[in-house]
Amino acid sequence: MRSYKKKSVSFSDTNEFCTTICRGDYTVREFVSTWYSAQEMRNIKDDCRRTVAMLHGASSVGPHVCGRGLEGKTMIGHQQRKQNKMFAHMAVVDEILRQRQLCISDPQALANQYMFFTRHCAAAAREMANVDRLEAVKVEAISPFSQSNAYLSPFKRPLSKPISIPKIKHLGPFCPAA
Repeated sequence: MRSYKKKSVSFSDTNEFCTTICRGDYTVREFVSTWYSAQEMRNIKDDCRRTVAMLHGASSVGPHVCGRGLEGKTMIGHQQRKQNKMFAHMAVVDEILRQRQLCISDPQALANQYMFFTRHCAAAAREMANVDRLEAVKVEAISPFSQSNAYLSPFKRPLSKPISIPKIKHLGPFCPAA
């Protein structure tokens, strides 16, 4: 006989919503400017393919090429992502099987297993965010459009804890991690 924790659903007393216009109410101009056209989409895809091809074969890529966001499209990035997902999935499945054998249901244990096997991904994302933040501060400091000193940018707030920044080659003003 299995003993599962009682599951429940709760509802809020207040409803929160925001109004939006229906697609049918868009003007032609709004409709056209909302989505990419087929030609724009083709251009974006071609540019991504060229960038990934350059990243595959080049030992160093110039400042005009930004591979940010395309890391998972390279062979190594794709394999790493696939491996990360596989290990996390296997850990969760193993935990499910263990819980079934013990006749328990512990969703928090499942979440803990997943977080344990994906913690390095979260750490890498935090490091990349730190690099991006510092790059944004640099760009903001040299930008001819920067605000006056009366406005304190959110990027210039003091950090709550120190950060470690990995050493990377600087490949351009808007692409810190390519």
